[in-house]
Amino acid sequence: MAAGDFSPTSLVELQLRMESMWHDKVKNRDYNPDLATAKIILEQQTAEVTPITNEALDRSVSINWVDFCSNSVRDETETEDPVGDDDSCDVTGLEPESKSELKELDMFIEDSFMVNEEKFRGNFINMEEAIAIGVLGMERNLINKFNQKIAARLLTYGGVNQYAGVGTIGTNNGGYTEIAAANFTAEGFFPYLQQAGVMNKFSSLLMIDGGNLFQDNYRAQKYLGNDDGKAAASMYGDLSYRNDLFGFSANDMANVSIVLDPGSVAIGTANRFPEDPREIKNPSVTRYSVPSNYLPGVRYDVTYKQTCVNGKIWHAWNYKLRAGMWDNPIRCNEEITGTLLFKKVA
Repeated sequence: MAAGDFSPTSLVELQLRMESMWHDKVKNRDYNPDLATAKIILEQQTAEVTPITNEALDRSVSINWVDFCSNSVRDETETEDPVGDDDSCDVTGLEPESKSELKELDMFIEDSFMVNEEKFRGNFINMEEAIAIGVLGMERNLINKFNQKIAARLLTYGGVNQYAGVGTIGTNNGGYTEIAAANFTAEGFFPYLQQAGVMNKFSSLLMIDGGNLFQDNYRAQKYLGNDDGKAAASMYGDLSYRNDLFGFSANDMANVSIVLDPGSVAIGTANRFPEDPREIKNPSVTRYSVPSNYLPGVRYDVTYKQTCVNGKIWHAWNYKLRAGMWDNPIRCNEEITGTLLFKKVA
């Protein structure tokens, strides 16, 4: 590829070189994004999110949630159709539905960078490296912002904890279940949390926090070899625990721990641009999409443009992430959203 040649074909070649740069751990060290919350939700979500190809709905995705809230149970006290001792060969019933909802994307994040070709005259390898580092920096910036938005959105999904108040260590207050700091350890908190999970009909427990249990978890893993230290580590093994120190801190959530039933939330993304670069002459830009190096299934829409400003040739890239996040709209109990917010208090 000649210096300054960024035709649609060569852009594909350049993308491969960018990806090889991503695998260089020395250069990649300073460009790792803070993505804990977004990554674990994407990995564990159960809802199926499908982009819509209809041009009129290109900001929408279809989400399929499984619903079985209907109750058709009968017994012998029914007045119209009582249940008796005799059996029947005719069996009818309600079928669990896979309900599909159209949702609009509402998270749009973009970042751009430019490279001056003249600065790399005679040494195109350095220009490719600068571009690759620029792409790494853009993806870091995009994912950091996306992760912060995901963490903040979770705060809006909190349901009413069905196991808080008298006789428990938790108190419902302002959308949070408050837990005394002294109880924010595996042995002080997790037995209560297991029962709260049952009372709130969670199928499993995924906890993400801003550091409330970071040090306790570290100690638990180190004490695992001690006869009297195995209990805490075992309790951590009964749920999925992750921490997001940077994403939570950016939203002033350092003292918050969020517990999810993984099927209760869904993240979706969509693209407008094709995988193969397409050059558009008016104005002269090239559009295409590329996969995220960090978040499986996520793609960025890319716009590349070459311009001449004051006699200098500039190469500019814009990366855009189109996404959305939603909570399960068809839970059988409206107060139970599948998301519980816990706050550590003095």
